[in-house]
Amino acid sequence: MRERTIALVYIAAILFGIALCLLPLLARRAAAQTNRSVHKAAVVRVVDGDTVQVVVEVWFRTMVSVAVRIKGIDTPETSAPKCVKERDLGVQATALTSQLLPKGSMVILKDVQEDKYSGRVDAHIITMNGASVADILVKQGLAKPYTGKGSRPDWCDGEKKGGKEEKT
Repeated sequence: MRERTIALVYIAAILFGIALCLLPLLARRAAAQTNRSVHKAAVVRVVDGDTVQVVVEVWFRTMVSVAVRIKGIDTPETSAPKCVKERDLGVQATALTSQLLPKGSMVILKDVQEDKYSGRVDAHIITMNGASVADILVKQGLAKPYTGKGSRPDWCDGEKKGGKEEKT
């Protein structure tokens, strides 16, 4: 009887050790699945053509306000444009994003991931009627495909800062 009890204790200890070893692996897998999950969010404001501030319920009755960069695209800059054309296109991109995502509207965030800049995330933003905001911006010529790696797309087409054309 005593030998059986000792054997059961050893088996329990071994199983406990295995569980402890698997715990980090399971936690990473759960986190990866969370990143791929779908979240419903309310638009607070449009920051620029490819960034939107939203409030999202991350857990039961736990709301978080976060800036979301639209995954897969780059829109022209409005805060520090390299040329007049970029500024003008940036204003148009911001206006279209504001039209697509008015304050208080609900959106779907897909494939949420940490952004390279602290304090925001990257995600595909889908309107409640199923439209991809990124796809609409690209089709309108107000966004270009961009993975976040490498150089950003050029919006100036030969125009220098201040609106002067480059000499070729």
